[in-house]
Amino acid sequence: MRALSIAQMGSAALVGLTLCAVQVSAQSHTASSAGVRMRVLTASGAPVAGRLVAWGTDSLVLLVDGTERAYATGSLVRVETFAGRRSQAWRGAKLGLVIGMVAGVALGIADGDDAPGWFAMTAGEKALAGGVGLGLLGMGIGAGIGAASGADHWEPAALPGAAADLARGGTRIGARIGGRIAF
Repeated sequence: MRALSIAQMGSAALVGLTLCAVQVSAQSHTASSAGVRMRVLTASGAPVAGRLVAWGTDSLVLLVDGTERAYATGSLVRVETFAGRRSQAWRGAKLGLVIGMVAGVALGIADGDDAPGWFAMTAGEKALAGGVGLGLLGMGIGAGIGAASGADHWEPAALPGAAADLARGGTRIGARIGGRIAF
C-alpha cells in the first residue's frame, strides 16, 4: 500500500512540474511590459516595428517613429518580440566556401593541363587545389563579412485572450527538441 502511494505522489509531482513548465513556456512568449521592441503584421500591410506602449485584449499600441499607432488585435496576423541581433558569420562562411570552391574549380579546369616538366599539374589537380584554396579563402572572407553584418531575430508573441488567438487562425500545440554543437 505504501509503495502505491509513493508512486502516486511521484506521478502527481511529475504532472505538476510538466504543467508548470508548459505555463512558464507560454508566458515567456507574451510581452506584457511597456517599452519592449515589437513587430506586428496586419492583413492589410507590411510589418511595423516599434516600442510597446499598451497591450490589452482588444488593442495593441506601438510607438513608431515618435507616433503612437493603435492596432486592433483582431486585425493582427502576427505579433513578434525582439530577441536580439544574431551574427551571420556561419551563413557567410558557408556562402563564401561555395563561391570560392566553384571559382577555384572553374579556374583550374579553364587553365588546363601543364606541359610535361618538373612540376606539371593536370586540369583535375588544378581544379582540386583551386577549389580547396579559394574555398578556404572564401570561407574566411565570408565569415568576416557575416560577422560584421548581424540580423535582427524576432520571436513570436502570443496575443492575449482566446478570441484574439482564434482571429489569428488558431493556436499550435507541439514540442520542439533541439541541440547545438559548438566548436
